[in-house]
Amino acid sequence: MTRFAGVLGVEEFSCLLGSITEGEERLVHLSRAIEKRPHYPWALLLRGSARLVLGELDLALEDLDRAVALNPRQAYAYNDRGLVRYAKGEFDAAIADFDRALGLDAGLVLSILNRGIARAGKGDLEGAIADCDRAIGLNPNQAAAWQNRATFRRAKGDLKGALADGERMISLAPGVAAGPFNRGLTRAALGEWRAAIADYDRALAIDPRHAEAMASRGIARLTLQEREEAMADFNQALSVDPHQATAYYYRGSMRVEYGDADGAMADFTDAIRFNASNAPAYASRGILWEGLGKLDRAIEDYDAALRIDPKYPDAFYNRGVAREQKGDLPGAIADFERALDLAPKSWNSRGLAERSLEEARRKRPK
Repeated sequence: MTRFAGVLGVEEFSCLLGSITEGEERLVHLSRAIEKRPHYPWALLLRGSARLVLGELDLALEDLDRAVALNPRQAYAYNDRGLVRYAKGEFDAAIADFDRALGLDAGLVLSILNRGIARAGKGDLEGAIADCDRAIGLNPNQAAAWQNRATFRRAKGDLKGALADGERMISLAPGVAAGPFNRGLTRAALGEWRAAIADYDRALAIDPRHAEAMASRGIARLTLQEREEAMADFNQALSVDPHQATAYYYRGSMRVEYGDADGAMADFTDAIRFNASNAPAYASRGILWEGLGKLDRAIEDYDAALRIDPKYPDAFYNRGVAREQKGDLPGAIADFERALDLAPKSWNSRGLAERSLEEARRKRPK
């Protein structure tokens, strides 16, 4: 690294140590460098990146703001600040930073891919795919570009394209668990559950602690009515990663079927705690509150589910049931009507919702 040529000062040596260590140790070395030289942009960039990894987002942003102010020509500082802003949910600000990075280095594939992820975060799947196309054009052997495009195509409903991209990613990086895992998600979306399980198995052979693959395999097994194996997968996923919201949600759903209401309540609560945007977990917990006669708590959870997903027919229907029990017939009727308007013709609860609506209208005072 030419910037460290010659005799190193304390701050430069500390910065060097910070660039080759990890975690808290990395922060110690970089903080020492900054203490010796407060206006050291490279050390601020590295410390900001380290703080991002540790989840210290506000402190990371502070460091990266200073790094950019001291050296506005450093593309990586804008890139990493964009990552922090993405992690904070500030998608437009993140995209602006990735744009600045690319304005300084148009061939910085990392920033192109990160911008694509941020675009997907705000729902711009076309823009996200376009960024992947650009990254692939610059470097056709960039496995992450193929993987990201597969993810975005799957989200867009282009499952054939997603599968082709997944195959390409696996061919470029056969030893990376993300390849078969993501292809498994696409195969699951295609309804190819056995093939999906085979991909999750392959991912776990590469990375035996891949909790998402365990949880996803559990979902596939549950779909195939292999309940004992599915429960084992959810339990294993949670033993590896106690923050695995998907596993909590599906294990909670199974516990409802087994009559374990207390266990299900705990699982849905943990699913929400580790993924606050999990609308089905709120709706499912609402059903449990309703069964306990705690209608206000149930309605609070249905409200939360609908704030996350305003087109969730089951949450509207269940809130309507709770409102009817509380004597709020106008609210119940409005919810039943909204559920029926939103739901597809094949909705399993359509007949029940139609009967509930009819009954609520009959009870309404003339």
